[in-house]
Amino acid sequence: MEAAVLGDHPDQELSPPAGVALHTIVTEPVFALMAAAHPLALREEVPLTELLEEDWGVPRPDGDRTREYWESTCSRRDRVPSAPYEAEGRQLIEIVRAGLAVSLCQATFIEVPGVTVRPLVGNPLWYRHMLAWHHDGPLAPYGTEILRRVTDGYLSTCADSPVYARWRAQNPQAATPAGRSPSAQS
Repeated sequence: MEAAVLGDHPDQELSPPAGVALHTIVTEPVFALMAAAHPLALREEVPLTELLEEDWGVPRPDGDRTREYWESTCSRRDRVPSAPYEAEGRQLIEIVRAGLAVSLCQATFIEVPGVTVRPLVGNPLWYRHMLAWHHDGPLAPYGTEILRRVTDGYLSTCADSPVYARWRAQNPQAATPAGRSPSAQS
């Protein structure tokens, strides 16, 4: 593999293997995913403490350690939330849409009928997107251009998510792609 898109969290940072460069694309907040009919869906932002009263659908443990990060954040609030559902992708969306659980999602998640995305009050959870390539691999000479194009693609995705676009307008210094000033974003 010559290049990869990776992710990590605060206190869960990835260390690059020997000969591999990690380049941050952006660090963005993690948002809440809930049924459109959920009472908290009426709010512009939702408190994590109130969501912790709900049943959760959580991802299976994997390399980006999202589940471990979520659990450690909850434990710092002296909470062990109920997480009866372990699912990802379409299955997780259907569990949330049915009102059986709430979950987390990337800020760029595009709402689909029956579910709502909301920022968390105070932005207690973050996710860092990175691009990795070998220092001496065939892509190394093009790394800066690849990173620029991936970042441009990320910014385009941000514009497609009304909730995240609104959050970014209200928080111009946060979630700024690496190497970009807030004024340089579209």
